Amino acid sequence: TALGDKVKATVTYAGKVSRVEVSQETLTAEGLEMVLDGICAAVNGAIAEADKAMEAEVEKATGGVKMPGMF
Repeated sequence: TALGDKVKATVTYAGKVSRVEVSQETLTAEGLEMVLDGICAAVNGAIAEADKAMEAEVEKATGGVKMPGMF
């Protein structure tokens, strides 16, 4: 999320953006440039969260053993 949770992005474990949400009120109040910056921040934050979640799932599945080529 970004702009105080006014912009939201959802990213899959594969790093693909599956959804971006911005209300019309936010677009009107903040302006296009600010909302675009918010989208970038929200997507980057969502990618980081997805990466952390994937790392946690891999660690759980491997019992903490590091696999070559994985994270």
